[in-house]
Amino acid sequence: YGGKEALISPLFPYLLSLFSLVPFGLKIIPQLIISLLVFIVYLLAKQIVDDENSALLSSLLAGFMPLSVIETLNKLSIYFLAIPLIFYLIYSIHNIKNIKHKIGFFASSLLISLLDPIFVILVFVLLFYLLLLYVEDIEISKLEVKTILIFAFIIFAINLILLKDAILLYKLDFIYKNIPKALLVNTFKQLNVLTLIYNLGYIPLLLGGVAIYYGITRQKSKIVFLLSSLILITFSLLALKLIAFYAGLILIGISASILSALTINKLFLYLNMTKLSRYNYLFVSIFLFFILLLSVYPSYSAADRVISSTTIKDEIESLVWINTDSTSSDVVLGTIYQGNLITLFSGRKNLMDTSFLFAPDVAQRLIDANAMFTLDYERASPILKKYNIKYVFLSNMAKDLYGIKELKYADSKCLERHSFVYKVIC
Repeated sequence: YGGKEALISPLFPYLLSLFSLVPFGLKIIPQLIISLLVFIVYLLAKQIVDDENSALLSSLLAGFMPLSVIETLNKLSIYFLAIPLIFYLIYSIHNIKNIKHKIGFFASSLLISLLDPIFVILVFVLLFYLLLLYVEDIEISKLEVKTILIFAFIIFAINLILLKDAILLYKLDFIYKNIPKALLVNTFKQLNVLTLIYNLGYIPLLLGGVAIYYGITRQKSKIVFLLSSLILITFSLLALKLIAFYAGLILIGISASILSALTINKLFLYLNMTKLSRYNYLFVSIFLFFILLLSVYPSYSAADRVISSTTIKDEIESLVWINTDSTSSDVVLGTIYQGNLITLFSGRKNLMDTSFLFAPDVAQRLIDANAMFTLDYERASPILKKYNIKYVFLSNMAKDLYGIKELKYADSKCLERHSFVYKVIC
């Protein structure tokens, strides 16, 4: 943006800096952290049913969720850390009477309060959980109530301190992070059944839905109430467009996968009481086939698409070249999705990136940034001068995004081409 105040997590960038000290750390460590989610899911599923097979199948569903792969693979997204932490915190609160989990709960509470405002959702989830227990006349320990209230205080207090300037400036619109209206439709999408099925699949939704009904109406298990609270609060926030669309779907999908263990367990218990019990292995094989078909294969395809769209070595080398050829005041134009990448490798200001809070005139900048990839030089020239753009980064992502093979003004005498970069010389 040519220089602006940045509102960032006080912890996340430092964690990434530590990861970068390890060879390939920024690629490997985030994937190792998100992979821990499978073990957390297994532990939570075991809290619901004392059956290893059901818990393992539940973990398999959560581990092969295409949307989770798309949002965390090859991305330095906060989600690779946020998602496992959310479910670890749920596991800890359910076992809060254990001193080990009590320490883990408060340690993770402090950690997540410094990571991202998305964790405020947990406050509403836990308060709604207490309300459900009260309505259903289920015993609530004083320790649970005190722990949840302390957690709510920590989260709200730290976030108010960190975000006070943004809240004062944008008021309730702070929720939308100053995102231009043209992009809001992609960040806060309309929720419907087909969208849920497409992004999460039939199996977790069907089995998770049955588990919610059975767990709340018959089993009345606290852990089922807790995970159901997470689903219901997230679903409500998605419907009201108060939470990022894909982040909300991931939370619903993983919660549904955990709850699926209850439905799977009840299904096999029922089969054991029938004459079909001797064919249990056949039903397990059929179930695994459907997971393979509807979860594993789509996840593999999603991973393949993400990897194929990753920035290639030549593109990065082009950005590094900018650093050696430019001055500190020069601005580089690229897609908004690669704005941070441009700044990282070129060491220069980008025209625009996905950090919109405190950014100047984001709506007009977005219009100008998009137009630069499709206009001819005569109409693009005033925009170049307006923002002091000296370099245009035409990556493969930009070509796909705008449906072009080349800039219309690529042959202009005022441009010099250096691999994926065009230098403005007049």
